[in-house]
Amino acid sequence: MESKKIMLALHPGLYSLLQERANKRFMNVQQLIYETLQKEFVTRKEPAGATGKVGRPKKNEDAFLDMFSRKR
Repeated sequence: MESKKIMLALHPGLYSLLQERANKRFMNVQQLIYETLQKEFVTRKEPAGATGKVGRPKKNEDAFLDMFSRKR
């Protein structure tokens, strides 16, 4: 798959903040933005109210997770 390019126009204050964070992680701003976007889409949660079959709430396959989940 071919890489796509995106051009961002950032406020100078925001850019300097991103640059500081990138320097702390030993990367450049481009790598920081790429990693942030990648993490966002990989760890994206299902929309609120996601349901299983016929409108029933999805079941966890692990009973241990059910015991400590917030949904009851």
